[in-house]
Amino acid sequence: MRYIKFLFIAFVMLLATAGKVSADNKCLPHLYMFGYAFSFNDSTLYITTVQNVNDVWVRPRNGFVIERETYSNQLQRYFENDGVLNMTCGISYDEKEKKALKKFNKLKERYAKKMKHMRVVTLSEGDFAFTSFVPMQVETSDDNNDKAVKSKKKKSSKKKR
Repeated sequence: MRYIKFLFIAFVMLLATAGKVSADNKCLPHLYMFGYAFSFNDSTLYITTVQNVNDVWVRPRNGFVIERETYSNQLQRYFENDGVLNMTCGISYDEKEKKALKKFNKLKERYAKKMKHMRVVTLSEGDFAFTSFVPMQVETSDDNNDKAVKSKKKKSSKKKR
């Protein structure tokens, strides 16, 4: 009787976990993001306006932007081209514009009110704009799938001979 219960529980657990688990990355048609940059040698905070960035790849499980450091590197390269070095850059984002604006205002108020020695400079979209890209993780996963399909076809054709 105990074995039957054990087998039943194992069968139920097998059925519960047998569903397709999808961990594929997804591309959002748009994402609202803004960037911020500061230097430890300067008392200025540079912050971009909230921008609508198209075709951004995210992980569906936690909503993180894939290779988000690339977006902050775009901001860092903007400052390096202007001759400003050693900037620490970051981004903040959300799927909804209202939430992104709320984060933007919260960050701006924090530095304007609490840290009065900091000067806050807002960069308009004409000065700096984020550009979207296809992450390497997405490209390589497609390439690996193609290679796996090709290798299966080669193996099956060898077996037929």
